[in-house]
Amino acid sequence: MRCRIGHDNAGGGGAWFLDKVEIDCPALGRKWLFPCNRWLSKDEDDGALERELYPQELDTEEYVPCIPYEVRR
Repeated sequence: MRCRIGHDNAGGGGAWFLDKVEIDCPALGRKWLFPCNRWLSKDEDDGALERELYPQELDTEEYVPCIPYEVRR
């Protein structure tokens, strides 16, 4: 499993420092943590605007599955 994240450098403040990406899937009862700790910037680090991330198995969390729903009156 992997996660690809990036941006198009449009607008002001195009430099991002990405600590991590957390993906929560309540229907499966799983949560994944994808560490990055790198810049997504043309002017910082290696100049990449996109990163491919892999989850750390130790940081993967399982919990009781639930299906999110909304109640309206």
